[in-house]
Amino acid sequence: MDHLAPHLPPDVLARACGHLARCAAEPVSRVEDRLAVAADHLLWSLEAGYRRAAALRLELASATSLAERDQLTGLHNRHHLERYLGDRDRPADLLAMLVDVDDLKQVNDTCGHEGGAALLRCVADVLAANTRPGDVLIRWAATSS
Repeated sequence: MDHLAPHLPPDVLARACGHLARCAAEPVSRVEDRLAVAADHLLWSLEAGYRRAAALRLELASATSLAERDQLTGLHNRHHLERYLGDRDRPADLLAMLVDVDDLKQVNDTCGHEGGAALLRCVADVLAANTRPGDVLIRWAATSS
């Protein structure tokens, strides 16, 4: 224990020495039992921590997806584009294509916002069906329609 003294606070070292002294006075089978219980508790704690970390990773992925997806079309949104452009691992070559849905305001005025939303979903579906697996589609939503 002397080699640990420089690395531990005095009260922690004293408690550890006291604990070791008590363990030395116990029969070996009892010490083994206590160690087995402590090991079981430690394993349970590690497993619980691992499960919690896995659950938090899923929640983060879900929250990230919600934050980076357009709720109407399911396409990525501006937040995803900003993150994508800042990603050093993305491909160096980039081609951007802007598609505008002409007269969307007229569709909204004539058919209601549900009609305009249906048109936007249809356009998104057509684009998604005609892109390569590595392509990224992003809806750059207008501030007004």
